[in-house]
Amino acid sequence: MNTLQPLKLFICLLLFAGPLQAAGSFKVLIDGLTSPANEITEIEIDDLIVDIRETTTGLDVEYRLYAPGSTHWGQARFAVAEKSKTGEVLKRWFAEAQRGSQARKSVSIIMLADDGSTDRSYTLLNCAPVKVAPAFDSARQAVNIFEVIPSQVIFGFASEQRAISSGSHDFSFREVVSDPWPTQPRSPFATLRGFKVQIEGPSGKEVDTAWESVSGGEILINLASSASSQKFTTTSPGHKSVNSVTLRGAMTNTRRELSQWINDTTQGKPWKRNVTLTELLSAGGDGVVHSLESALPRRYRFPRLSIYNDRPLIEEVELVVVRSHPELAGNPQATLHLENNPVQGALLVGIQDLNIQNNLPPDKGDARSVLATIALQPSAEGKSEILEWFKLADAGVSLPKQLSVTLYRADGLPSRTYSWLDCFPVGFATDDKTGAQTFQLQVTKVQVK
Repeated sequence: MNTLQPLKLFICLLLFAGPLQAAGSFKVLIDGLTSPANEITEIEIDDLIVDIRETTTGLDVEYRLYAPGSTHWGQARFAVAEKSKTGEVLKRWFAEAQRGSQARKSVSIIMLADDGSTDRSYTLLNCAPVKVAPAFDSARQAVNIFEVIPSQVIFGFASEQRAISSGSHDFSFREVVSDPWPTQPRSPFATLRGFKVQIEGPSGKEVDTAWESVSGGEILINLASSASSQKFTTTSPGHKSVNSVTLRGAMTNTRRELSQWINDTTQGKPWKRNVTLTELLSAGGDGVVHSLESALPRRYRFPRLSIYNDRPLIEEVELVVVRSHPELAGNPQATLHLENNPVQGALLVGIQDLNIQNNLPPDKGDARSVLATIALQPSAEGKSEILEWFKLADAGVSLPKQLSVTLYRADGLPSRTYSWLDCFPVGFATDDKTGAQTFQLQVTKVQVK
């Protein structure tokens, strides 16, 4: 069995409130040896995937609950220039492995900020050689592709660098400044200019306004004793489900809490985090605050590194969450109307209102794109009107309509009404086994009463 050797390198990422340099700004250390500049031209790392285990115990909880399972690290590929010093070092390593040697090496990939400091990184521990093959990189330069399998990846951030740095660079953390406008009540048709994210971890809270987009977070509410459509087998009577939430954007030299969170999740340490997503109103100020509780990362997409690319590094993280909605407390019943006509026999309704682009210019309209989903029994009353509406849209006649969903408390009194205004058909599907039909709508405006 191989034991972890002391790391001779840490990957660290800059934690100030700005983007890192372009994608070409990185360096690589192989067991402490720095690869000369430009000898490694491109790097690709497979997505980090965390298996999700359901831990729901019974009908005494409202939402389905989850915990992390096994972590899958995938492989990493390095494009190395032919006849280079780095290539010779890697060839000797791979040749040793082919002769049966169990030699493993740790590889650190360090992203560089504009001032050359190194506050974010990935350390690929105990990498095992897989294969080497000649190829051409994206600039059509002759390279060798070295493919390895790491036993683990450590996400580095500035606190680690501070511990081993002998320089005078200040690695103090600077929290992204929160929006200066005061929180304002949301108007019936509030438009957004973006959003901000806060992750609450063991060492504090980190506010981040640099993510470019958020998507997902669809709440699915069961309206029948059993969900017939196989598409919705993750929802069961008495439990609400929330689809995963994905954050995507340019890598910054902040996100210390995110890096530590991924490390904790993949190392079996306490992993639960509370995340808040706050809408930023076009008119100024904060809008609705969405609470994403007991969250855990299920997938992380590493940025693709290339010395030829001058665009920002893009990272993406997918979160499994419990989304807190006070008006959905308990097991709500609901009625569905298309215009003023009731639709009987609805199996499920869903609203996906967390599709938001960040920093949208004021003249570009609403930064949010809202999608709604309804699933109907084969014998649902009022379905014919919906089908006719979708057939017209398929024929090129797009007519806006209004749908409304009214939620009722256990005592029968109405709790909340969602009015989806100026809806347009997007997609339609029929379950082959049950005949249940699913309709997806683009919603122009959402009114909540």
